[in-house]
Amino acid sequence: MTVKSTQETKYIPKNLREIKGTFKSRYEKNKDKIDNLEYGTKKYAIQKFNNNANITLDALQQGLDLTQSDINILSKQYKEIKDLGGSTESANKKLNKIKMFYKSNESLKKKGKDPFIENQQFDT
Repeated sequence: MTVKSTQETKYIPKNLREIKGTFKSRYEKNKDKIDNLEYGTKKYAIQKFNNNANITLDALQQGLDLTQSDINILSKQYKEIKDLGGSTESANKKLNKIKMFYKSNESLKKKGKDPFIENQQFDT
C-alpha cells in the first residue's frame, strides 16, 4: 500500500523568484573592516583625551595651577576626536569641570588664599 504525501508542491512564478546575484542573502553581506579600524581609532582618541583630562582635573582639585602645556595637549586631543568624527559629549563635560575648578582656584587666589592649602582634605 502506498501512502500519498499530504504536502503539495507549490509553483512560484518566475518573476517572483529571487535571481541569484542581484539580491544578497544575509551570508553574502560585505563586512567592512575599515569601520572597525575607524571605531578603534575613535575609541582610543577619546580614551587618550579622558586620561589626560582626568590628570588635569585631579591636579586642579588639589589646588595646583593649570599650565599652557596642559591646555595645548587637551585642545590638540579634542581636535583629534572631532576630526575622527567621535562623540565629544564626555569631552565637553570634562572641559566644563576643568573650567569650573580653574575659576574656583582663581577666585581663591584673588581672595589671597592659596588653593593648594585650601583644597587639602584634612582628617577631623
